[in-house]
Amino acid sequence: MPKMSGLDVAEELFRDKKSISKIVILTTFAKADYFQRAVNAKVSGYLLKG
Repeated sequence: MPKMSGLDVAEELFRDKKSISKIVILTTFAKADYFQRAVNAKVSGYLLKG
């Protein structure tokens, strides 16, 4: 995504506390800080590629 990452989109969507969206992150990023950002953003799932 040229302007935002998928995680950026998830964080933006969940700023609205009424959001009922379900987001699953599919990524090659295995770093703990990226995973923690996803957890904090309240994503429904986090899958590693590869």
